[in-house]
Amino acid sequence: MQSDKPDIYLTPELKEYYSNDFIENVLPITNEFWRIHPKIVNSLISLNNNPKLQPLYSCYPDKPSQQTGYFEFTYVEGIEKDILESVLPALDSLFNIELRPDYIPKSEEYFTYEKRMPRENANYNGHESTYQIGCMINPDYFRVNTFKIVLEDGYSRQQDRLWQEITERLNAL
Repeated sequence: MQSDKPDIYLTPELKEYYSNDFIENVLPITNEFWRIHPKIVNSLISLNNNPKLQPLYSCYPDKPSQQTGYFEFTYVEGIEKDILESVLPALDSLFNIELRPDYIPKSEEYFTYEKRMPRENANYNGHESTYQIGCMINPDYFRVNTFKIVLEDGYSRQQDRLWQEITERLNAL
């Protein structure tokens, strides 16, 4: 289905904004809920340094109550085809076929991804936020094309491998 919203890709100005927000506001957070999990800090720093893409939102499940890990990122227009035709299908094959746990029924997907069009920031409510991070204070934070990668693996069984693969494959573009 074709969207009626225009594509908005990562520009040098947006890259600077998101990268600065990540370095100055997100990395220093120590609050348990909002902090970046130590296991993915290096991956996110590496991806933040990539001029062709930008991490926006992520979660590494490290508690039994967390079943889902995810990574959402924006990107420059020139790599969209490679992401769609190479990176995401390779990750899909790896996590839904090669590393598929026996307990996951064949009818269910373990690893999923979606392209997301520019949209409103559901985290933004117009009120003062404790954390001055873009995903909380900027109503336009998600007004860019993104891909969201999700791994439903129940308490980080394959999360380390996912982050290794994401970092290597995206940084190779």
